[in-house]
This record gives sequence, C-alpha cells and structure tokens, in this order.
Amino acid sequence: MSADHPVVAYDGGDGSVGARVWWLLRWAGHDEVAVLDGGYAAWTRENRPVSTDEPSPGPGDVIVTPGAMPWWMPLVPPDSPASGRTAARA
Repeated sequence: MSADHPVVAYDGGDGSVGARVWWLLRWAGHDEVAVLDGGYAAWTRENRPVSTDEPSPGPGDVIVTPGAMPWWMPLVPPDSPASGRTAARA
C-alpha cells in the first residue's frame, strides 16, 4: 500500500467489515480511505468492471501512526459565527 494512493474498502456482506477497514486505516494514519457504497454486491449488480487477475503489488511506503484519527470532530467550524467565537483583528 502506498501512502499517496487512495484505498477503497469493501466487503461481501452488510458493510461492517468495510467500515472496520476504513476505521482501522484512518486510525493508522492513512487519510485517503473510502467505503464502497453497497459493497461488492452493489458493484457487481451494476455491472461494473471486475478483474480476476492476480495482483502483483510492489513494496509499500505507508508509515503507521497509531491513534492518528481524532476521537471526535467538531460539527461547527471553530471560526464560524455559530461557534460563539469572534475573530478580532486590529
């Protein structure tokens, strides 16, 4: 896996495994991760391309940073009027 290459997580079931892969990769510091909406079943149902070729990945350069994903994210940007803060500049 390459640090600058996006990853799409999916599974063949209800999406819980794909979501777990998303969370784990984000937690480990990989920013570009997405979950395939509907999983593999939706992908094939929509007749999207599927390959049976054996992949031959090269060496990876991902640096794992445990705990990189924040535990919470603010719903309101800190500099918006709804945050209650005022940007006072001279």
